[in-house]
Amino acid sequence: TIDNPDNNFRIYRIGNSYTFGWFIDRLEDTYPKLIEEKLNNKSQRKVEVINGAMWGYRIRQEYERFMWEGRKYHPDVVLFGLMPYEGNVSNTFFRPADTFLPQFIRKSKVYYFIIGQHLQKWADKRNHAYYVDVYKDRNSPEWKNFELYISKLNLEAQKIGSHLAIL
Repeated sequence: TIDNPDNNFRIYRIGNSYTFGWFIDRLEDTYPKLIEEKLNNKSQRKVEVINGAMWGYRIRQEYERFMWEGRKYHPDVVLFGLMPYEGNVSNTFFRPADTFLPQFIRKSKVYYFIIGQHLQKWADKRNHAYYVDVYKDRNSPEWKNFELYISKLNLEAQKIGSHLAIL
């Protein structure tokens, strides 16, 4: 519930598909629930971990979700799961060079093993390099945008007496 009548220690978890539990069959196996379980085994005070994550989210959407939902719970901690591509605020994404080919060709196992996997690796390397560059250049528009949302999230957490933690 929004109210916390038992004064439980609350953690509001924001993040993307990893935090959300994409491809996890049982809620109990998501890592926010595992964190809750482990902390409850060690703590005198009951701990609640509220999972406010959603697949596909980046820092802007995570901040917005906290603003319309998360802060209502008055969590003691806002736990933000930082993934390598979080700084990619504009959602720049390099696709393999073969995306113009028909699906039946790209889905062919022969094509994949001869050409497709190499084009995918090339795109993955370009994406990774782009993400790393965002964090290296503190003057880039991407970094400035990312830094703005982290700062705003921290400020809003402080306004309700919460602490921002980055994982």
